Amino acid sequence: MSEAYRNPPDIDLATLRIAATTDFGFAPTERAIAETFKTKLATFGSAFRSLEWTHPDCTHADEVFRVLRAVAFLGRHRELAEKYPDKVGPNIRDNVAEGLGYSALDVARALSLQTALYRSWQQFFGEHDFVIAPAVTISPRPWSELYPAMIDGVATKSYFHWLAMAYAVTNAGHPVVAIPAGRDSAGLPFGIQIIGPRGGDAATLAVARSIEALLGANPETARPVPDLEWLRRQPPISSRPGFLDFD
Repeated sequence: MSEAYRNPPDIDLATLRIAATTDFGFAPTERAIAETFKTKLATFGSAFRSLEWTHPDCTHADEVFRVLRAVAFLGRHRELAEKYPDKVGPNIRDNVAEGLGYSALDVARALSLQTALYRSWQQFFGEHDFVIAPAVTISPRPWSELYPAMIDGVATKSYFHWLAMAYAVTNAGHPVVAIPAGRDSAGLPFGIQIIGPRGGDAATLAVARSIEALLGANPETARPVPDLEWLRRQPPISSRPGFLDFD
């Protein structure tokens, strides 16, 4: 492994043109998460050469990810769903069924839209060096929740819709590093993601390391320290009522 990956160099953050976004224009971000992100960024945003509230074009991002993800599920997951229908949860079953419902034309359209999205992202990164955003759209929820069906009172489009902040980047294939940034307004762990240019994996690691060091110097943004002793005293989740109870 390259030394640049094992031990990324320090980066002069003052040279970077940063774009910031709370939702990439489409992700169903909780208001509390958006506000927490803005508050956190206000504590270190001045470290960059420039900071602009903008984002790459994510038009059709939901459709691209939905179709290509469902078709990908028709590999190993279709076989498992058919052989062991009582062993897989409703999310898997529904995704396999959705994939079977798409035509070749649907897939071709999704691929074309992904290409247009990719080209738009490359143009955007010609004017911005990195993008910073919340890591996910919601504050941590109870483990017993199968998936977030509602975000701020609005129904989600699918069981993975709450991951839109992540698949915005997946669609374009850019490198990303998620790092801790203290806690949110509910007192739960909060993270941000640093998205770099296509092929800029080592540079993204280096920038993330430098930003994490900056955040670590501030108690409001430093990595939360878990209470390991308290965790050791808790019974395993597998012993809780409802464990693996999909329905």
